Amino acid sequence: MRTASNARGHIQLEQPPQPVTLRLVTLREWQELSPVAAARELHHRVQTRLSPAQRRAAIAWLESEPVLATTIEQAREAGRTLGGVPYLAKDLFDVRGTPTFAGSTFLPEVRAADKESTLIAAANGAGLVFAGKTHLHEFAYGITGENPHYGDCEHPLVAGRTTGGSSSGSAVGAGCTADAGAVTMLLLRPYRCTRR
Repeated sequence: MRTASNARGHIQLEQPPQPVTLRLVTLREWQELSPVAAARELHHRVQTRLSPAQRRAAIAWLESEPVLATTIEQAREAGRTLGGVPYLAKDLFDVRGTPTFAGSTFLPEVRAADKESTLIAAANGAGLVFAGKTHLHEFAYGITGENPHYGDCEHPLVAGRTTGGSSSGSAVGAGCTADAGAVTMLLLRPYRCTRR
C-alpha cells in the first residue's frame, strides 16, 4: 500500500483498501431458518469465514450444533420477540456453566462464574440464544485487539490490520451471527436514559 503526505504533513492513502463484502443475515432471516439450519449456518460461518488462526484468536467457546439447535427451538417456542436468534458474547460477561477467561489463561482458577451477568440475562430474556464466547484484549485492558495467549484478531474486512478495541473477538464474530448493531440497539432500548 502506498502513502503520501499532504501539505500539512498528514499521511493519506493513495489507494484505500478494498473492503470484502460479508452478507450478514438479518434477525428475521435467522428466525426463518429451522433450528437445525440456524445452528449449522452459525458453525459453517465460523469454519468458512475465519481461518484456523482467526478462530483461535476470536472464538473462546462455541456451543455444539445439536445443543444450539435444541436451545434455538426452545427459545422460539417461548414466543419472545428475538426468539431463536443466536449471538456470541464477549468473554468478559459471565454465563452460568461456562468459564469466563476475560482474555487470560487462568481466571476460572481464581474466580468462578456462578451466575449470569445482567447483559446475558437480558439477551436471553429477549429470546436471543447464547451460542458462544469471543476473546478480547486481556482483561479488556487495551485498544489494539492483540492477545498474547490466543492471537491477534485481524480485521475481517482489511487484511493485515487488527480489529482494535478490547472487543476484538466480538468484532470478528459479528460476521458470523446476527447484525450485532441491531441486537445491541434492541437490548439497550428498554434502558434508554431520559432527561430530568
